[in-house]
Amino acid sequence: VLSASVQRKFPQEIKIELIERTPYARIKFEKIFLVDNFGVILSEEKPEHRHLPLIKSPKGIKPENFSGEKVIQSLKTMHYFNKLSFFENNPLDIAELKGNSRIIFFTRNRDLQIQMSLEALTEGFKKFMIVLDTLEDDNLKIQRIDLSFKDQVVVRDRISSHSTLKIQTN
Repeated sequence: VLSASVQRKFPQEIKIELIERTPYARIKFEKIFLVDNFGVILSEEKPEHRHLPLIKSPKGIKPENFSGEKVIQSLKTMHYFNKLSFFENNPLDIAELKGNSRIIFFTRNRDLQIQMSLEALTEGFKKFMIVLDTLEDDNLKIQRIDLSFKDQVVVRDRISSHSTLKIQTN
């Protein structure tokens, strides 16, 4: 229950209002759980919610030690990325938390990864917009974009894993 209220109306009426928490995403520990848009764990995953984005928590984190703040920030960032036409046919649908400071987003086809710093998600999104402006139409060859560095972006090409492009963002 997200909220509940009880109101007495004279002469003989009581109005009860319940607002239920709704699943917003899934989070994977040893099992997969549903979380709401506040990061509160609701229940174990149900088949009808498999379409929701998946967050993979760092190894060793248990549901009882879970703080939803980073998950909600990650989901919001994923949402903003998916609004871009770049992701129209291949949206981000998995976010993997790496330790306390990094996150890696994966597209539905698993052909593109975007790595970011959890402490600088807004700045990372701005850097991604710069990368989009510098890329040519042949963007399907990109395997990984690392936005976690302070003043540069590293773009790794899928064709040659040794081929990288560094873009200064300062």
